[in-house]
Amino acid sequence: MSTEPFQLCKLCSPAISAFNGLRSPSFLPTPCRIRCPFRFLLPHILCALDYRRKPMSVRTRSAAPAWLLAAFIALLLLISLVLAAPTDAATVTAPASQTSPPQLPLDSPIVISELMPLVKSGEFQWVEIFNNNASLFLPLVSAAEGQSIGASGYARTSAGTVVGNLSGWQIVLGNGVTYTFPGNLPSLPPQTFVLLYFDGLGEAANEYDLSDGVITLHTPPGQVNNLGPVDQVSLFSSATHTTTTLMDFVAYGDFPNEKAALAVEAGQWPPDTFTGPTTQSPGADILVTDGSLGRYPLLETNGPEEWTIYKPGESTPGAANRAPAPYFRTPFDGAVTFAGDVIFGWSSVPDAAGYQLQVAEEPTFTALVFNGTISDTVGTVELTTTLEISRTYYFRAHSLQNDGNQSDWSITNQVTVIPMPVESSAVGASKVLAVKPQLQHKDSRMLCLDGDPETGIPRWDSAHEADGDLTVGNGAPRRGNPHGDWYCTRASISMIADYYGSKLSQDRISYQAYGGGAPEGDLGHGIGLWPNQTCTQGGGQNVMWWAMSNAAGTCARGKPTFTQVKGWIDAGRPALFVENNDAHSVVMAGYFEFSLWFISWQFAYRVDPWTNSGGWIAYPSWNVSEYHVPPAGITPRVDEASLSTDTDGDGIVDFDELNRFPILFNNPDTDADCARDKQDVRSYVFDNFGNYSKRNPDWDGDGRRKEADRDNDADNWIDGDEDKNWNGKTVDAFGNRDGVDTSNFRWWEFGPGPCSTPTPTRVPTRTPTLTPTRTPTYTPTPTRTPTPTRTPTATPSVTRTSSVTPTPSATATPTGTYTPSVTPTATATPTTTPTATATGTSTATGTATATETPSVTPTASATVTRVPFITITVIKLYYDSYQPLAGWSMTLFSGAGCQPNNLMYAKQTDNRGIVDFTGPTPEDTNGLEPGLYSVQEPTGGGWENVTPLCQDVDLSQPNAAGQSPQLFAKQYPAAGSDTFDSGAQIEIDLGELGIERLLLNGPTTVQRGDPYTPPTGDKKTIDTEIVAMELVGQSPRLGTVRLRESPTLPSGGQVSQLESGTDFPANSFFDVFVEIDVPNVGTLRNLQPIRVQCSTQGLQSIPPLFDIFLMPPQAGPVQLFNEKGEPMGAITRIAHLPVPDREYVFIFVNRLVSTPQ
Repeated sequence: MSTEPFQLCKLCSPAISAFNGLRSPSFLPTPCRIRCPFRFLLPHILCALDYRRKPMSVRTRSAAPAWLLAAFIALLLLISLVLAAPTDAATVTAPASQTSPPQLPLDSPIVISELMPLVKSGEFQWVEIFNNNASLFLPLVSAAEGQSIGASGYARTSAGTVVGNLSGWQIVLGNGVTYTFPGNLPSLPPQTFVLLYFDGLGEAANEYDLSDGVITLHTPPGQVNNLGPVDQVSLFSSATHTTTTLMDFVAYGDFPNEKAALAVEAGQWPPDTFTGPTTQSPGADILVTDGSLGRYPLLETNGPEEWTIYKPGESTPGAANRAPAPYFRTPFDGAVTFAGDVIFGWSSVPDAAGYQLQVAEEPTFTALVFNGTISDTVGTVELTTTLEISRTYYFRAHSLQNDGNQSDWSITNQVTVIPMPVESSAVGASKVLAVKPQLQHKDSRMLCLDGDPETGIPRWDSAHEADGDLTVGNGAPRRGNPHGDWYCTRASISMIADYYGSKLSQDRISYQAYGGGAPEGDLGHGIGLWPNQTCTQGGGQNVMWWAMSNAAGTCARGKPTFTQVKGWIDAGRPALFVENNDAHSVVMAGYFEFSLWFISWQFAYRVDPWTNSGGWIAYPSWNVSEYHVPPAGITPRVDEASLSTDTDGDGIVDFDELNRFPILFNNPDTDADCARDKQDVRSYVFDNFGNYSKRNPDWDGDGRRKEADRDNDADNWIDGDEDKNWNGKTVDAFGNRDGVDTSNFRWWEFGPGPCSTPTPTRVPTRTPTLTPTRTPTYTPTPTRTPTPTRTPTATPSVTRTSSVTPTPSATATPTGTYTPSVTPTATATPTTTPTATATGTSTATGTATATETPSVTPTASATVTRVPFITITVIKLYYDSYQPLAGWSMTLFSGAGCQPNNLMYAKQTDNRGIVDFTGPTPEDTNGLEPGLYSVQEPTGGGWENVTPLCQDVDLSQPNAAGQSPQLFAKQYPAAGSDTFDSGAQIEIDLGELGIERLLLNGPTTVQRGDPYTPPTGDKKTIDTEIVAMELVGQSPRLGTVRLRESPTLPSGGQVSQLESGTDFPANSFFDVFVEIDVPNVGTLRNLQPIRVQCSTQGLQSIPPLFDIFLMPPQAGPVQLFNEKGEPMGAITRIAHLPVPDREYVFIFVNRLVSTPQ
């Protein structure tokens, strides 16, 4: 496509229309599918026609005739616009009023990037603004000759560079103080700064020279140091303050006041959250005088997660923010402990790839005892001394960033080690209680709406564990983001509860402290916690005694005596200590008295949730500021059962549905909008790519949250009709987050979806106000690392023409038990459900096209070649293990029924248990002719058949010429998508209906991320996800059975090297969720994942053609539930075989009766 028409199309405004909101048709390519001023209409049409000239592989085939209609309509449009064009063609005015619901603002590239509210005496506060724009195309309206001005105050020079025009913009503080940017302010080019000092020097002191990339402004007289220690800063694009003009917002110090409501409504800030606390609480990292708050890294996620605290000396006014230096929790500065292995624990730095830890015997670090790179925030170093002396060590750390930079070194701390006493006569009294260490971390499936990502280790919907799955407690716990880094008090209380025999999760403790209102902020994400403010501060929360079943114990400010410590430990009473100037909470669980060098030593046993470990500390060196000691022999609270149950299988635990969200615990779709409750929630927490992007959950302002509002945008079409695949991924016409609609399926593009009951009472307007976001490219399916984003892929059409780029295999998911034999005559007829075809990865440009064949055009995907023939693939499996059987003769017949007079030829299964019939003779590889065929296996030899001995297939109406993937068999490819045909043998136990063994065929699509090496290993890995699968087959008893990948639960997987440095063969697995349509039974689904693993020979290529994936019977049945949540059966076995296009799969299964002779 030529560059100019494409760029001009992107300049057309989605918010400005001179023609009564007339929209171009949806079948035009995405870059062109926008409203255009008259002067850009011709390039707009040229763009569409140029796009239609692209190769068929670049776009959806079935749209080919649509461009003729597009051209015809464009011609009519041209005539109508000529008639309707204003006399001054250079002037385009916006409509006087909007009839659609209020829109969110255009996400501005102009952001608040750093501020310093706490300054030394005689210095001045400042706020830094940054133009975070590189090559953004923005909407145009009329302007002076030679320059066009964007609707939100952005300008484009004649050279095409986007700049920011901030004249008339305003900064407003929480106390109402307002600063207006001067009218003569020059435009702000990309990647430049505005530095505003609250010094009262006035406009005469302003400096507009951009040679250093910085404009310096000064507040008018009387506006001096107006920022408070607890405040909020709003950036507006005009003197009118609305959700549309609010460009950016930050609240710091403590919870914001009521003036933050506009930012919450606009989606610029989550409710009940703040960054940079200015008063200390245990777990908190606080903003101090001469320090600053800054965005790092600059992600523009609109929330506290993006902001970090800079210590004095780290601020960078007028320059890009840097990574902050880490700080140490363990050992605290000045600690005295025993020689040996000493654990060091420091804070997480955003976007750090690792850390460098140095330990030396002198503070200049010239002679290093330890100098190592560590991927985690915890490291162990052996510190030695002698029996005669103590030894002091100095330590520091800095981060190594993913972009190749590094932070400053941390403050240098010191720790002294002494030898452990060896003479028994020197050892006095000692005792250690059996307090089991816990790592402070999110430890439940309670949903976090305040900054955790959608997937990966710190995911929003599960415990933060190394395996990153939805199962709590099966992986090593992980700390490393604000959710866990500030959880020390929660973990310390949980450890004490556990000591007394009660399981009380850290998340549940946090909810007790911060819950009770909206679910935003109610887990205390990124907020410290005092154990018992009522006791130690004269009022406030009392979480400690609540956790101990309201059994009040001993608590006070200050440090207890060692005699008190001994008394508590001897009575079996561990204590929570707040240490290090109120910065951290730990558990004191033991004491030790001994003599060394004629000195009496007193040590205490300190259990630290920061490092998930316990160790000795010299009690006099321990900086303790308050303590809380429960009574002996108590029974603390335990987690409610609802914290670990999900009755309706919607992905949200019952506790959240009973206490936090206005939804039902026994109905997966509370608001009956055909989108499950969890998908409703995720739609306003994440963007389509899985990035945290919190928005207002009440889109239309009617007081009901998305999960409880059937029509959350008030357009009289239920939300499920606007989210065709019900995955909660919302997209506007630019491929970004919500415009007016709440989802990625617009009724006017393809007609109402499957949930249009009751019928809407009116026809919604076809001129919604669109609201593009910071990424103005339509990119619905980027690959996501480590776990690829679910791609809204079209469900294949009735003919099994899985259109395009193959991808790594995946498999369906089932479970049950197994018995009778069936004769499945699988027909390749997946359901016909046209959807908007998502194409592309994070760098590709998708096209929304009404087509019934999936189209995937990913970056770095396998290329395709034509395959003009039909083949039959047969695989032979051993029933007890579902492992392949080699050396079995399989016979091909023309016609049905395996008639002897129609015998064609026989072939033996290879070491993969596979036979491929590629032509009418064994030597022929040109394919089979369309028609009826059957395949037969032999009998006897001590084996009995489980599946029918003869299986038929009707290939008289084969699908159109398909595409077969080029294999990546030597090295892993870059991120992309693969689509391929596949066959599956599935055994389902339907209870009273008996056991069904189903042969299913159809296409599968897998999304894969970029290869990476995990921090804890050396074997290259690829994260994968089945994003579409549609398998169909026939049951003689039940009729047509359809199996598809779950539209609501992700089926993630992984490919990893068997041997480091060698990509193939490889390990590969998927954890699969499916839905199965069974006639007269209904739709069945599994709520626990089904693990399918590549066979023992390993994955041989990507896509994994002819690599079989198995759910072995020893894995146990996986239960199936109907739409009411009632158990209806189980899947007991699965074999799933990816094959090239236009291959039909037979699967034969045998059981051993006795040893074959």
